[in-house]
Amino acid sequence: MNNQTRFKIVTELIETQSTASSPITSSTIKEYFKNNYDMGIDSRTIREIVEQYNEGSKKHEIIRIPDSNPAAYYLNEEDGLTIDEARLMVDVVSSSKFFPLNTKKRIIKSLSELFPERNRKKLEKNMILHIEGNESYDSFYSTYSTLIDAIQNRNKISFDYERTGINGPSIRHYDHYAPLETYYDNNTLYLYIYDSVNSKIKTFRIDYITNIILEDHYLLTDTILQLLHNEIQNTVYMYGSDHQELLELTFENYQYANIVDRFGKNIDHIHKVDDSHFSVLVECPISSTFYSWVIGFGGKIKITGPEKQVEAYHKFLENCK
Repeated sequence: MNNQTRFKIVTELIETQSTASSPITSSTIKEYFKNNYDMGIDSRTIREIVEQYNEGSKKHEIIRIPDSNPAAYYLNEEDGLTIDEARLMVDVVSSSKFFPLNTKKRIIKSLSELFPERNRKKLEKNMILHIEGNESYDSFYSTYSTLIDAIQNRNKISFDYERTGINGPSIRHYDHYAPLETYYDNNTLYLYIYDSVNSKIKTFRIDYITNIILEDHYLLTDTILQLLHNEIQNTVYMYGSDHQELLELTFENYQYANIVDRFGKNIDHIHKVDDSHFSVLVECPISSTFYSWVIGFGGKIKITGPEKQVEAYHKFLENCK
């Protein structure tokens, strides 16, 4: 057996079979070699392998417990991100519809490089293309960066806001708004903005914002912070469960932009019902927060199928009385 193979076996044993509360001893490592490879390994070789590991590791360190007899070792993963935490982050990033494929790969590569090469295989992920809702990600991240700067420096902004409609996009211009905070929901980034004319908090999708101009500074008062706090508390999140249900929604023409806001630009199965209504099939988790979203449109967006979902919604409305 060559040195490289011995190094791999010893370090993998320590990585997978030791913790700070339950270290692995040199006797256990020796016994493993004898039972599985019919060969011996001495304590000095184990110690040299540990030293070599620590010299080359970019992330973790193998700790030898002082004065232990026989010598005992464990992998110290407490300082910083663990491999399991990184794997969880990889799963979140790769399953998101918000990030384009190239961005996912860059994020996962950056996470992987935090760890020694021997651990990187655990972070490998087979990814498939997703439906992209935003056409220009370079432009989007430029917008996002500008907004973050405006929030941190407390600059008011003016901007154009482009929304999608049945008959094409519509653009509206806004002036002298104070950006306060961003939040992420339903695979979309949103921006909380303070409208000083109406003394209220408004919400905008960041990927609809263009042509930002930074203006003069604003004063972040306790009143604004309280309004923001109230708005955050009242924000309706659609994710009440992981279980997705197929629904038919019927909506008035001018509510199309709100459908796109919730379900993305590439929704399928849109049908014209009459001159003023359309229907669409969507998948979403059913919860009281989703029902509240529907109620908020005052009948301009309705659940119209399947029948069991219509009945469930009506039952919810009855229980609210």
